[in-house]
Amino acid sequence: MTYEEFKDEVKERILNYLGPEYVNAKVDIIEVTKNNDQIYESLHIIKPESKVIPAIRLKDFYQEYSDGMGMDSVLLEMACTFLEAVRQKNAIFVFDMQNYKNVEDKLYISVINKERNKNYLKDAFIRDVSGTDLVAVVRFICGEVSEGTMESCLVDKKMLEMWGIEDDQVYERALRNTYEYFPVKLECMKDVLRELVGIENFEDSVEKKETSEETEIYVLTNSIKTEGAAVMLYPGVLQECAKKIEGDLLILPSSIHELLLIKDNGCLSIDNAQSMVMMINRAEVKTEDVLSDEVYRYDWGERKLMTATDRNQTKVLAERMEEMQGMDGYGEPLEEIEQELAR
Repeated sequence: MTYEEFKDEVKERILNYLGPEYVNAKVDIIEVTKNNDQIYESLHIIKPESKVIPAIRLKDFYQEYSDGMGMDSVLLEMACTFLEAVRQKNAIFVFDMQNYKNVEDKLYISVINKERNKNYLKDAFIRDVSGTDLVAVVRFICGEVSEGTMESCLVDKKMLEMWGIEDDQVYERALRNTYEYFPVKLECMKDVLRELVGIENFEDSVEKKETSEETEIYVLTNSIKTEGAAVMLYPGVLQECAKKIEGDLLILPSSIHELLLIKDNGCLSIDNAQSMVMMINRAEVKTEDVLSDEVYRYDWGERKLMTATDRNQTKVLAERMEEMQGMDGYGEPLEEIEQELAR
């Protein structure tokens, strides 16, 4: 079946796999816009009394069908996924969001890319992160929070009008909640690797040599490692990090969930840092989790955050990288492109 035929089949047959309580449910397929303007089609199954409606991504299941799974098996798996999502989402907090007093304790801030989210942010309440291509967005928590999971809704301009509260007051409350609920977590990269692969395996698999403090890479995130790039906005955090390593910081945006920090002492050039970021964004990070292709610098003396890379050149590099994706691996595309630009 084509994808369009697959969607029709799902709409016609999915209720047969959900049991008698769904016999009068309504089945819809709608477009959903997520971070970085990622648009996907979502299956919604709505009973008259439904308070929460899980969204099931159809493309994932169509891929399984295309890979050879039978349609009955696909529908059964889809039904099981939906029912499990219903069970989990029953934990979503139901409250009167028209009353600001009911919402203010649930507000928090995340950081995303402004250019990559033109559609997603068109009605959102945002604050520019000065000196960067990033924006802070205000959300409110509407479900359980755990590592890797943050059920939330975006605060838009209509909500602000409805609440009748000053923008600054909402932002300041959201920021305060964020650093109180999700404290900073700063770790050495080598400690993160030890945690991932186990101390013994880690020690056996890398060359044992001393790494100086000034060339150490740090991972900066929050306590739940989710939407942790927002810690850059916590009062005094970047200054404390710079103080720890006694120098200016290069900030590599590895995703919306974490940042990589390294002392700006010449051991890693801006160009090489950007090469790392851009290749990781394309090879390792989910599209919806990409933060930026730029590299940032924090000046310890000036207490100032700025973009260290040239945005116009970044656009050229990104376009050329897309052209080169047909190669067997990236090789060293940025180096080749930079040489061309220099000529």
